[in-house]
Amino acid sequence: MKSKDKCLHHLLEDQVEKTPDAIAVFFEGHQLTYRGLNQRANRFAHYLNKMGVKNEVPVGIFLERSIELVIAIWGLLKSGGIYVPLDIALPEARLTYIINDTQMPFLVTKRELASRLPEGVHCIYWNEEQRLIEQESSESLANGLSTENLAYLVYTSGSTGNPKGVMIPQRVFTRCEFWAKNVFHFTSADRFLLNFFRAPEELFYPLFIGATLILSPRDAERDTALLVKTIHGYHISVIGLTPSVLNAFLNEPDLEQCQDLKHVYCAGEALPIDIQQRFFARLNANLYNFYGLAEAPYTSIWHCKHDDTRRIIPIGHPIDATVHILNEDLQPVHNQNIGEIYIGGPGLARGYLNMPKLTADRFVILDDTLLYNTGDRAYYDTEGQIIFLGRSDHQVKIRGLRVELGEIEAALRQHFAVSEAAVVFQNEQLIAYLALKHNELIRVENWRTFLETILPGYMLPSAYVILNEMPLATTGKIDRKALPQPKRQVVTDLRTPTLSEPDRHKILVEWNATQADYPNEKCVHQLFEDQAKKTPDTIAVFFEDQQLTYIELNQKANQLAHYLQKLGVKPEMLVGICVERSVEMMIGLLGILKAGAAYVPIDPTYPPERVAMMLNDAEVAVVVAQQHGQASLPPHSGQVVWIDTDWPRIQQNPTTPPHVHLAPDNLAYMIYTSGSTGTPKGVQIPHRAFLNFLKDMAREPGLAPSDRLLAVTSLSFDIAGLELLLPVLVGGQVVLAGREMVMDGAQLVAALAIHEITVMQATPATWQLLVTQRWKGQQGLRILCGGEQLPLDLAHQLEKRSDGIWNLYGPTETTVWSTRCALRHDPVRISIGRPIANTQIYILDSQMQPVPIGATGELYIGGDGVARGYLNRPGLTSEKFILNPLGDGRLYRTGDLARYFPDGNIEYLRRMDQQIKLRGFRIELGEIESVISQFAGIKQTVVIVREDHLNDKRLVAYLMTNTDMAINELQDYLRTKLPVHMLPAAFVVLDKFPLTQNGKIDRKALLKPEYANINERFLAPRNVIEEILASIWAEVLNIDHIGIYDNFFALGGHSLS
Repeated sequence: MKSKDKCLHHLLEDQVEKTPDAIAVFFEGHQLTYRGLNQRANRFAHYLNKMGVKNEVPVGIFLERSIELVIAIWGLLKSGGIYVPLDIALPEARLTYIINDTQMPFLVTKRELASRLPEGVHCIYWNEEQRLIEQESSESLANGLSTENLAYLVYTSGSTGNPKGVMIPQRVFTRCEFWAKNVFHFTSADRFLLNFFRAPEELFYPLFIGATLILSPRDAERDTALLVKTIHGYHISVIGLTPSVLNAFLNEPDLEQCQDLKHVYCAGEALPIDIQQRFFARLNANLYNFYGLAEAPYTSIWHCKHDDTRRIIPIGHPIDATVHILNEDLQPVHNQNIGEIYIGGPGLARGYLNMPKLTADRFVILDDTLLYNTGDRAYYDTEGQIIFLGRSDHQVKIRGLRVELGEIEAALRQHFAVSEAAVVFQNEQLIAYLALKHNELIRVENWRTFLETILPGYMLPSAYVILNEMPLATTGKIDRKALPQPKRQVVTDLRTPTLSEPDRHKILVEWNATQADYPNEKCVHQLFEDQAKKTPDTIAVFFEDQQLTYIELNQKANQLAHYLQKLGVKPEMLVGICVERSVEMMIGLLGILKAGAAYVPIDPTYPPERVAMMLNDAEVAVVVAQQHGQASLPPHSGQVVWIDTDWPRIQQNPTTPPHVHLAPDNLAYMIYTSGSTGTPKGVQIPHRAFLNFLKDMAREPGLAPSDRLLAVTSLSFDIAGLELLLPVLVGGQVVLAGREMVMDGAQLVAALAIHEITVMQATPATWQLLVTQRWKGQQGLRILCGGEQLPLDLAHQLEKRSDGIWNLYGPTETTVWSTRCALRHDPVRISIGRPIANTQIYILDSQMQPVPIGATGELYIGGDGVARGYLNRPGLTSEKFILNPLGDGRLYRTGDLARYFPDGNIEYLRRMDQQIKLRGFRIELGEIESVISQFAGIKQTVVIVREDHLNDKRLVAYLMTNTDMAINELQDYLRTKLPVHMLPAAFVVLDKFPLTQNGKIDRKALLKPEYANINERFLAPRNVIEEILASIWAEVLNIDHIGIYDNFFALGGHSLS
């Protein structure tokens, strides 16, 4: 007999012949071999036949978890009857409904359980009738069953309030053995933990491959600590859990005891990405996302991967089923369009017992094929994987806007205080139910602040209810019907400030205990001089075919310093340096410091107007420049030292250090940063702050004499100070990248290899440039990344290509970097880490009080790195540099939103000023960028607001893509994710983003878009009315050509147009 013609009991009997003496079932010290299980099941089957049970006669089994339960189920199946599971935890009303609905003539139970059953049901008492059962034959009986006969009848919740009986035929299981071995790769050596009895099929397939089935203690359903002990004690290798239970399971401290666990499959709910990330961080096992329903038990499976950078976990490929995603007209949807899942194939149920209308509604005929309408929403991604979005009835409409409750739940689960979340829609309000990892109260305002960084305003819950734990149904899913009604008192309690004294001490004292010694009596150039004495003949700097040893660099810098002093340069004087990337840049930098002045970097590529503003604002008396860059210097009153053509005169000066009275509190440099008013502001950094920073960076990430650092950053960006000076303070080498090399990924890749670079610092945009060039990485390379938010997927790419990656954060006003984080293997989150030495970080609310751990606040920085202030801007200085209300000294107000992770690391969220207002709506540009980035094929995106016509602001999205794509498909996708007012009016696809000299994306250089027809189905107006409407649209939207298929809003129109 072929396997497709075999019933369940045939498949079991095949395995009994192969491994008769292997252990089939184990429970609480009792076990049964395959032969023993088969023989006892046969005896019960014969007994049932004598009682009158024939093919397709429904029989209920109402027994506690035990080996006897397994025997009874298999005996019933062998008799030809239909197995009707009756969990002993079911309410009596539901038991009565199922018994009456099936009209079952028999029910298998024990005398002590019978009191919970309705009167009149014919019970077969397992314990009392064992003597009679044991007298029956142990041989298999022929029952004449076919694969079209029913195997079991399982009841699921119904929308009418009454459960519905799903009729499952034998054919559903004909390929169980095949996919258990070839899809999951289970073997006979596996030990399965039957944990929840969610569905009868979990009892079947382990026994078709010769594995051992372990019945878990009932308490393990809710006690994950007991679950860990059970898995460890019985050497469990396979288990199935709902995501809700897996979430709690992953919080167990003794999880490492589950060393034998090889396969975990998730089913019953959507599997959140954060659970997958935590799974691979804590377990060395396979994780499967399984999709199936009572009406189609084996539909699809996805093998999760630890290095997957997806934001949503697919439900994968079909198993012995056909999956269709159809629209309301039962037509297939394409690409990323959303529809409902319909399932076909041999794995479908027969329908619902005694519910012909519901069966006809849900089981439909399409093109002569029977399909089951799941009511689940999904779409295909570009790889053909199915992305599950949730139930159709979990989508609600609020003030005309579509809202996915699951999206809000996923956002809440990102908060590190949240263990589980459920959101319901009641009385036109969203209510969030939260189970927390720690017993601490968090203010409603803080939940809202947190969600505001992720969700638009219309998706924010009106009320928050804290539960000790989420109510779970017997299936292991969250029981939404058991969620309590929100009470005013419960919500009000949440509003109490909740920063406990231990947490306050942790935040203010423990996490800011960064005191470290450094030579605070010295200046930066003096440490270079100390190093030059130690390693005089070592190469200090390389540039193309030029190089200088430490003694050569020191002597030349000394000569320049003497020359500058003769021109009147002294401490606290600002000296400009405007040179191309070259060894002269290093000489000029050190020479200015040695003369006692502070350097003011001026990029030779800056527009003359900006250079003039900087020279005038800083009252620069002397500028060190190169003759061939003279065009960069506008007319000014100061003197110019041409470091190239004037060198014959400069080198006549002494090679010894000049004498200068300089203190650590004197300025080392002043650097201009962009100002919100459009006028750059000069940030003044003293030697003490600069030296503290450099010495701590030498400790971590760490730099040694053997290191070679490739310097790629423009001197006008403060992070260049690390690249140019840190290596020469420790005896290492600086390899200067030329201007063209910095902008060319291929040249950078070559330079990394040729010069055997061990350290490179760059912005994420520059690192992305390397990755785009198919750079394979470099052994021994340490990566420093900062200046912009580091995307998680880029971090994964860089981690594979290096010996270590550090994520760095800090504003110019607190001396380059203020925090650092060494990203560990396969990071699951991006943190900016903890404060560097002698630096304090505070995350404060609007009242200047610390926010609780996990709550969002504004980030303030204190300590030795805080700048003196802004040059000539006393009002702005007093606004941004404030007295520390929580300690000594001053704080710099960053304008960045952040939050603490429970371990003291910090997560950067966004700029406070990234939120814009467009036509009355507050819009978070980062939110739009995040949604666009989830569309398949998008590599990187930037969204800005443009005003290309007077008083007409429009959102424009700039894209870098991996593949060719149709913009209208992206538009269709965005319409399912964003409200109309957040949809970009135009899309511009670029090969690469323009970068500033600092390596950041240059938003000002992004091209003006063509607000033209982006509909591929262009058709001109066909009659007078269409021509009139098109002309009106063209005038309002400033577009030349309007087609009849164009969308007014997609072309940039809005209600005020």
